[in-house]
Amino acid sequence: MIRLISKIQYSNYETGEFSEEKERTFDEVKDVIEKFPWEKQRKGITIDLTNPSVTIHGKKNDYLKLSLFYNGRFVLYYLNQEGELSVNGFDDFRDAYVHIKHGSSQVRRK
Repeated sequence: MIRLISKIQYSNYETGEFSEEKERTFDEVKDVIEKFPWEKQRKGITIDLTNPSVTIHGKKNDYLKLSLFYNGRFVLYYLNQEGELSVNGFDDFRDAYVHIKHGSSQVRRK
């Protein structure tokens, strides 16, 4: 069973500050995403890479970050080990699950 290292970032955290970092199954990561207070965290933010999020640290020292985006949307960032950033936008955060489950293979390069 694949286990993912995931962590949470809230709007009042400093850049690089995370909590609840631990190894989880994909279903446990989905549960964290479902329970995350997305709309509450959306209030008063400026869209940036340090927005409230659920972040997954990959085994290749890469990252997937599900975060808030403009107009009530969500964004999934993928940062590979070479520092190349890819981005995919979604109307519903649940649409990102297929990308999270399969890693970076389906996230578009920016």
